[in-house]
Amino acid sequence: MLKLKKFTKKNLTKKYISWLNDTELMKYSRHKKSIFNFKKCEKFYNEIKIKKNLFFAIYFKNKHVGNIIAYMDFAKKKAEISILTTKSGTGLKSYKKLIIILKKLNINQIYSGTNLKNIKMIKLCKKLNMRILKKNKNSIFYSKNI
Repeated sequence: MLKLKKFTKKNLTKKYISWLNDTELMKYSRHKKSIFNFKKCEKFYNEIKIKKNLFFAIYFKNKHVGNIIAYMDFAKKKAEISILTTKSGTGLKSYKKLIIILKKLNINQIYSGTNLKNIKMIKLCKKLNMRILKKNKNSIFYSKNI
């Protein structure tokens, strides 16, 4: 069973920080060259809260396996979604659960971007029937009305 739970300070664990410093997990992230520690993660967590973005921990079988964030633009009724998951097969389900939450908040459009080499994320966007918004030599950006 997959669940999204509000990300809290309790989720700022050594395990979580190790994901952010894992070169394989982060190889397509814009943060791949960053070094993360507790203080840096706590600052990021606080910024997400202050800006009223949605930050969820992804749980699979009661185990924290990733995170999903919706960067909210309430005025334009849209959200940009970012995900990091350590468990194969949880990304699509997490997106679908987040979309249900976003609809309840009157968000009607989602966006996601990824590196052109990130085949798993591109497949996820296609399975969600997202359309290509723009593409450059390194990245592709998707959009969907929800």
